[in-house]
Amino acid sequence: MRSILVFALTMFVAASAFADTQRGIAYFNSENYSAAEQEFAGPVTEGDPVAIRYYANMLYFGRGVAEDRPQAKKLLRDAHAKGDTASGTYLASLLTDYWAHFGTSELTEADLVRLQEAKVLFEETYSGPTGQNPASKIVDIYFDTKGRVAPKDNMIVWLKRAVLEGHAYSALQLASAYSSGNGVEEDKREAFYWAEYAAFLGNAEAQTIVGQVYAEGRFGPVRQDEGFALIVQSAKERHNPAMLYVAEHFASSGSNRDLGMAWRVLHLGYDRGMEKSERSQRLADFLLSRGADRFGAEIEDFMYNGHFETLIQETEPDYNAALDDFSSRIKPHSE
Repeated sequence: MRSILVFALTMFVAASAFADTQRGIAYFNSENYSAAEQEFAGPVTEGDPVAIRYYANMLYFGRGVAEDRPQAKKLLRDAHAKGDTASGTYLASLLTDYWAHFGTSELTEADLVRLQEAKVLFEETYSGPTGQNPASKIVDIYFDTKGRVAPKDNMIVWLKRAVLEGHAYSALQLASAYSSGNGVEEDKREAFYWAEYAAFLGNAEAQTIVGQVYAEGRFGPVRQDEGFALIVQSAKERHNPAMLYVAEHFASSGSNRDLGMAWRVLHLGYDRGMEKSERSQRLADFLLSRGADRFGAEIEDFMYNGHFETLIQETEPDYNAALDDFSSRIKPHSE
């Protein structure tokens, strides 16, 4: 009889704590933080990880309570130590939260210690692609600290995991690794596969690379229109090599030759920070020899009144066709 009463009392306490947590969450979501604090008090004391995560958020950001980031992190560490992976993942996210706003050169030793803890937590709690994107964050930590905080496992494995989370930069890095044989066996076709996937995910540098390969017919049939569409999309993201390629496209001989457009795009690239090079100077000299500078008065209008955007929109059907082609051919390899 006594064991039955103890069990019943235990279930009553658990149900009561759950109800308090749910009321606390409702108050939290309505930004009634003082009421949320009261509801979370009991469950937090009893170690309810859900209540701990919400209450830690309040402490960390000073929502309705005095800001206490060390205590917020302590609560989450304790919950993670007791087996709650979500608390570990949330703590890792908090540890990386504000760091993303600073340049790598500004990272202090304390920052590196914090990022090391975050990296370990992401590794420990990784269970596949989730809304938290832990693999992508591990990759970001590695590259943004210039390798000072590295995953304990093979970097290639984490890059492939990050791609499954939609991380375009990881796909580009895989392309580079397979192209050079850095950490994997050199394989140019595998490199191009990952470059295509990076382009599919929207990486501007990859779009320029893949667009040029399509236009030249390397690794497959010539896809002139799709290649140019990808390069224009890259130029839209202000990828300077793409801007120069678009200008050269309009300066080349053929039915699409438009020296005025070439002149405008070249100078739009300069306006957006493209550095002058021997290649761009050759193009400028050629255009000047053909009198293209007479379009100079129209450049500002082209830059700022939507004409370049119109050029981009004209390539949308080809770009969408390229994306459809990607979706039918390009699938991320399993890790």
